[in-house]
Amino acid sequence: MTKIADLPVPDGYQAVSGHVTAGVNFWRADWSVDIAVGNEFWRRQTGGFVDHYFTFDRETGAVPVAVKTFGVSVMALALEVDCQRTDRAMKSWQLDTHAAITQAWLRLERDYRDELAALEVQAATAIQGRNPAENRGIERTELKKFAISTITAQHFDFFDAMGVSGQGYPQPVLAEAETEGRFIRFFEQAFEWEHMMYVFYPYYWGRKAGWLDRSVLQDTDPQFAEFLRSGAARVVVPSRPGFETAVAHFLDTGEIWEGADPPLLSSPLNLCFNPCGGVWCPSCGGAGRWCAWPVTSISLGLSLECRSIVIVR
Repeated sequence: MTKIADLPVPDGYQAVSGHVTAGVNFWRADWSVDIAVGNEFWRRQTGGFVDHYFTFDRETGAVPVAVKTFGVSVMALALEVDCQRTDRAMKSWQLDTHAAITQAWLRLERDYRDELAALEVQAATAIQGRNPAENRGIERTELKKFAISTITAQHFDFFDAMGVSGQGYPQPVLAEAETEGRFIRFFEQAFEWEHMMYVFYPYYWGRKAGWLDRSVLQDTDPQFAEFLRSGAARVVVPSRPGFETAVAHFLDTGEIWEGADPPLLSSPLNLCFNPCGGVWCPSCGGAGRWCAWPVTSISLGLSLECRSIVIVR
């Protein structure tokens, strides 16, 4: 009997050593067994079984195996091959493994950075609070409100020009809305609120009952923190060009002048801008009489500066 077969060697490996064993049942006294594995060959004749260790010539792909028997009825054969990874396969495995590790590391780093960025956004939202521009708007709105209240000696209590119709729907009270509209229009337009300047004074200029709470208020915006802690503030706002005379008229009379030009300063309806009680006036020299102090942007600016507003909490 003759059998020939190929024993496959795994891809990337090479055969380096082997071990073969065989046992037989024979029916002739002159039986024999020939075994060839790769470049190795053995013949076994009478007297026992095959048990042989050997080395390969680093075969790759497959190892040829051939068996020939004579006078043998049954034979059992076991072949063990030890393989070793080839240098080329080892380098390929190293490159593939390095690439896999690198990709996994990059993926983990990307996930880490994404999560870190998300946490930083959350932390920034929690710590930074409002946009500084929004804080400036809050400061200016509140100071403007109190400045108008101080100038007009009122607390906005009478601004309620909305009524209810007979059917229960909200509707403006037209006569009141007209009156309030003139008032609102004048103070929104007569001053350059966008050029308002202000400075905050410490907490101790406010109510003593609030000293402890106000002095420890914090904000990530330093100026807004100063606003929150302040006990008072000084506000200076210029009149808008073209409204100087109307503003001066209101400051002296408390009346909003609309339509025709307001009376001249030499009119009996107006007193000198610079009260003459002991203070030198360019027109009357401090004589304390009615006088005509020329209205200029400079003089009005000085007048408004002298009337700068101090707001106290």
